[in-house]
Amino acid sequence: MTRYVTVEPDLLYDGIRVLDGGKLTFDESGTLVDPSQILDDVSTTHLRFRNKAIVPGFVNSHSHAFQRLIRGRTHEKAALREDFWSWRQMMMTAVSQLTPEELYQVTYLAFVEMLLAGYTTVGEFHYIHRQPDGSPYDESNYLGKIVIQAALDAGIRIVLLRTATCRSGFANTPAEGGQRRFVEPDPEQIFNDLECLQNYLRRTDDPCSRMGVAPHSIRAVGASELVRFHAWAEKNHISFHIHAAEQPAEVEASLTHTGLRPVEYLANLGVLSKITTLVHATHVNQYEIDRIADTQTTVCVCPTTEADLGDGLLPAGLMAQKRIPMALGSDSQAIIDPFCEMRMLETGERLRTGQRICLGGPSAHDNGTSLTMPEHLMRSGTVAGSRSLHPNVVENPSLLRPGLPADFVVVDLHHPSLVGCSRATLIPSLVLHGAAGAVTDVWVQGKRRVSDKTHRGYNRGVQNFLTVCRRLFETP
Repeated sequence: MTRYVTVEPDLLYDGIRVLDGGKLTFDESGTLVDPSQILDDVSTTHLRFRNKAIVPGFVNSHSHAFQRLIRGRTHEKAALREDFWSWRQMMMTAVSQLTPEELYQVTYLAFVEMLLAGYTTVGEFHYIHRQPDGSPYDESNYLGKIVIQAALDAGIRIVLLRTATCRSGFANTPAEGGQRRFVEPDPEQIFNDLECLQNYLRRTDDPCSRMGVAPHSIRAVGASELVRFHAWAEKNHISFHIHAAEQPAEVEASLTHTGLRPVEYLANLGVLSKITTLVHATHVNQYEIDRIADTQTTVCVCPTTEADLGDGLLPAGLMAQKRIPMALGSDSQAIIDPFCEMRMLETGERLRTGQRICLGGPSAHDNGTSLTMPEHLMRSGTVAGSRSLHPNVVENPSLLRPGLPADFVVVDLHHPSLVGCSRATLIPSLVLHGAAGAVTDVWVQGKRRVSDKTHRGYNRGVQNFLTVCRRLFETP
């Protein structure tokens, strides 16, 4: 006998509108169904969530989960100028010491924290492939499979964005320190590894694990390889992600070595497209914004990380006017909170322009339907993220509709940040005033991964994480 679960909150946001007393029903496969099509003689479990709202699960489109390890450890001023590049050196030092087992423990806890915060999907931009001395493992995808397993064990849906780093930079100097674990100088071997990983995921056939292709950046991958990686992603109907224009120094280096700005360079190569996501795109000009819009490329903004690293503020208002989809990511794990990322997308533009209520207007996700600013932010945290990671699906999986995955989040309407919100103010309250602490329950593919603010693997994950910290840093 097929079994079903029906959940009933006070308020339900299905990805389009907020309903009073709506219901969701899903089957044993974790797929949402139309309750009117269920026969009377089946078993249905009913769960009533009073003083709660249900919303689609949030999508973390850009993550380096292992960087959770250095949270709080990069804020001592050791040089006259501390910036992204000095932070990067600290990150490299940490990554050079991680064992495969420790990579699992660190990423597992990061994924658990994401679930507790309301993320149900993560795009893991995975670029640690080699041993600390730069030599390959016997199985080239060994560490990637470890990260996938950590996500599945935690219970979060993962798209492993398998990163390609063919050289250390434009000058192609020998890799040093932690970068030895990233650089794979033979593109043909990377293509072979992509094929092997794709076949592995097809064999396992887990609906919660997929892959994408992610050349690290234009400084790390040459022009011909960028074109080939994009073509491979197109052929296999998967996403293509790349870091671009995060730092002014990156733009200057691109001008020096290519004569073009980073996004301009990518546009000229023909690798901007509907399957492409530009991570950051902080320092872009109007010409580049127009090319992003013309090619239906997505931009993934990482507001908390960009603030932590002093990257700058992207022109979000100009991008919104061009209907460019803007997804969101936790990136370095400085903070893991989708509400904070959504809020900072708007407040960053307020700081940049000196105005209020900056985003909104015709939507890239709804056939030009005009959205309010809060609706725009909510789409960035859900629909735009799904589009970034699953660019070829017919119907966006961030909508709570029959036939789509039962990935959803329960939030407490009596949480201090939300007390007093109504059907009319639910979305503004969540995206501009909400916090991860308001999340009480999380379902992924119909499985309850967080129950009453508790994840069953959290305590074990904490102890294992602290063990890693003690070995690497002497104190937790």
